[in-house]
Amino acid sequence: MYYPYVRLLSNRKMLSIINKYVQWSWAEALRGALCMLPSIVLCLLGKPVYGLEIGICSIPLAMVGIQPERQDRLRLLFAVVMLSIVFGLGVVLPGVWWMDMISVFLVVYATVPLAVFTRIGLLAYLILLPSFVVAVSNHSSADSGLPISLLLFSSGVWIVIVNYLFPEKKEKKRKKASPRVPEIPKIHRLGLLFACAIVGTMYIGYYLEIKDPAWAAIAATLIIRPHDEMLKFRGIVRVMATTGGILLAFSMMPSAENNCVLGIYLFGIAVIIIAMRKIQWYLFPAGMALLLVLLYNKQEPSDFITVLNFGLIRNTIGSMVALYFGLCIPWMIGRVLAEFRKNN
Repeated sequence: MYYPYVRLLSNRKMLSIINKYVQWSWAEALRGALCMLPSIVLCLLGKPVYGLEIGICSIPLAMVGIQPERQDRLRLLFAVVMLSIVFGLGVVLPGVWWMDMISVFLVVYATVPLAVFTRIGLLAYLILLPSFVVAVSNHSSADSGLPISLLLFSSGVWIVIVNYLFPEKKEKKRKKASPRVPEIPKIHRLGLLFACAIVGTMYIGYYLEIKDPAWAAIAATLIIRPHDEMLKFRGIVRVMATTGGILLAFSMMPSAENNCVLGIYLFGIAVIIIAMRKIQWYLFPAGMALLLVLLYNKQEPSDFITVLNFGLIRNTIGSMVALYFGLCIPWMIGRVLAEFRKNN
């Protein structure tokens, strides 16, 4: 009965087509599984909130990949240390809304140039910025923030150890074409636009008196990126990916009440994202949005409608503000500059 399907899948041409569009890597899947072990253990030990928080922060660290030489893999320790420090600083900041917005604005504006020029800077944009926004919004005491910072540091060190133990790869040295670096004024403009987008999202949340307004800002960070691609179709696709992840989370919520099942979900989502990290299917924003909804449901168990409102309202606010600052304002600036050049 199943023979025709087995024969079809065993065809080399069919396998090459599947590999082209899926690009599944078993080595990356194994590495992702090992990197997520601390998060899974925390879920199984009855600490699902800590497990989800550590897992959400561990996925971007694992997505960086491994360098061919072991010495270069130790550079990830810098991001691990900065992650723990930034999260701790965000927790202990005073809970004044305008101070929160100023601190987030400065962090975003300083992170965007790093993300444009360096790979470690892009990692900082993907993980340090969302973790800082979450920490600022929570305003937990130092007693509750310190354990999370220590867990983040320990999990990051574990990821570095896993990467270091993988065998070295011998790569042929190729002459790389010099990357096209954006002009300095353009980089500052990107930093200003993206900082205004994230801070503007937080301000709307504070103005509307939405609980945990930083979650809307995190939705904006999942959508907006410090590159020209945000000015194109991909920004809209990210909105669709995050919305799809939120809707998928609702189907998992009833079974995710069990910590073992939640650990399986976290493990499977992380392994899929890491093993298929080289494709442009936007699994990262979809998976992160899914895990964030599950985290909120664990932090404050609520009914289906409450969680639905939490996810969709905050995602809608973050998406609209991100698209406004990432698409509309640059388009208007371009039109004004074009008219100015035409008249002069």
